[in-house]
Amino acid sequence: MLCDDVFEHYERFGDVSKVTDPFPPLWEGAGRRGGGRGRGRWSGGRAPWTNEALWHVFERACTRGGGGVCLSQKQLRKLYKYTKVVEQGTNATIKPFSDAFKTADRFIASVRCFKWALIAPLKLKKASMKIDGQVYNVFFRDALDAIRSEVVNTQYGDLYWGPDTNDDSVPDTVLRGAWDGEMYKEQHYHMQGTMMQGTRVLGLHIYSDSTVLSKSGAVSAYPLRMRIVININKEVRWVMLVYIPQVESKFLETRKGHVVSAELLQRILHLFFLTCMMASHRGVWVQVPGGGSVRVSPRVLLYVCDKPEERAIMCLKGSGCFFPCTPCMVERDNSCTAAGAAAPSRDLRGVASSQEGTDGQEHEVLLRGYPAVQREGTPQGLLVASEVRQGLRRQ
Repeated sequence: MLCDDVFEHYERFGDVSKVTDPFPPLWEGAGRRGGGRGRGRWSGGRAPWTNEALWHVFERACTRGGGGVCLSQKQLRKLYKYTKVVEQGTNATIKPFSDAFKTADRFIASVRCFKWALIAPLKLKKASMKIDGQVYNVFFRDALDAIRSEVVNTQYGDLYWGPDTNDDSVPDTVLRGAWDGEMYKEQHYHMQGTMMQGTRVLGLHIYSDSTVLSKSGAVSAYPLRMRIVININKEVRWVMLVYIPQVESKFLETRKGHVVSAELLQRILHLFFLTCMMASHRGVWVQVPGGGSVRVSPRVLLYVCDKPEERAIMCLKGSGCFFPCTPCMVERDNSCTAAGAAAPSRDLRGVASSQEGTDGQEHEVLLRGYPAVQREGTPQGLLVASEVRQGLRRQ
């Protein structure tokens, strides 16, 4: 089957076997605000960020800068000088910032350790992917681990699993949530016929924006975030899953650059969604607030992204296509006319199957339509590969 072949294609890269743990936990007590004492690293035994008077400085250092992630080293030095001047200009007898950081280098090192202490509990993983002679370092969270964490940490009463049954006999145009959408209903019907009784759909939304970059001296990457739609709290919560390395801008302007960018995205999706895909196929138990557990099947219902990611997900060329529209088959000359409104939807299965055996460079990207692809006629919805594989078998 097509999806089995594509799955084996990505497994041959061996990215999963190259995963490492780049952020092991720091010394005891250093990772929490107001935590215990470290072991000989800091004078007095306490990490500086555990001092309430210094917390706002660390918060600013880690929430400003490119992509709202962190200040650059140059900006940290400016922050150090500015804070020192402001503190020295006061008449206070106790100057916590000046006492803790005698030099700018010590302050920068402390900020780096503070970020480490924040990141370590997320259990981030690192994988190095070599594509076209270039090595791209990817930092990511396992999607299933993130799902478990989000569900168990949800406030009691904020989880809504959707209606047990869907009555389609009465048209309902009111969309109260993701469970009223066509994609959720499709997943619900499929799950009822193929999975253990009592299994529930755990809908996921994914978002990425390549214009939001987190830059440092060595890395330029943009985040991919996820939210669980069963959380009905008014405060919508997105969690970071992966930082996708940015392909060099000049190289990205070439046709080969588009191919490399698409391969990188697809290999990353395969990497952090692997365990989630298996869980989607078999079901998995997750703990819920208040005790107990529920058997769920994670399903990606929506991927909000820019056109380059959209084209890569749909296995289409980035430009120069006779049919430029992603969800339908409108011709280029009719794309802005009334005639284009009647264009049929894309047959994803037919497109991917026809391109699977193509050897041309221009179609190389078309094999990379895994692990998240869109179902025919549903441009706003995505399925993980295990679901697509079953769907193709049924056809």
